[in-house]
Amino acid sequence: HIYTDRRDITPTTLLWQAGFSSRNHTAESIESKYGIPLHATIAVIQGSLENTLEPNPLVHLRKEIVILVSLDLIGVHRRFTNHVFREAEQRFGLSREQIVLCFSHTHSGPI
Repeated sequence: HIYTDRRDITPTTLLWQAGFSSRNHTAESIESKYGIPLHATIAVIQGSLENTLEPNPLVHLRKEIVILVSLDLIGVHRRFTNHVFREAEQRFGLSREQIVLCFSHTHSGPI
């Protein structure tokens, strides 16, 4: 099974933009130059792997889940990713190895 979702994460206020170290002011508009909003996209992939070597029939079918998250940002601070991994483990029992965070590296997103 695969579940996907996409959410608009375009800021509603003017913020400093990532990747523009020479700028001395915030973004000039919250509107994208090309009319394209910033997104957070998630794909939850759940599959089943048969473990034919397991003698216990209750363990015969093992569920596997992988979460892929893509953010239209240049990146985030390690504190943010650590928080995401901690919450996923506490709330859903997911390990760090089951979650992939990636970034589009846009220079039009906030810091």
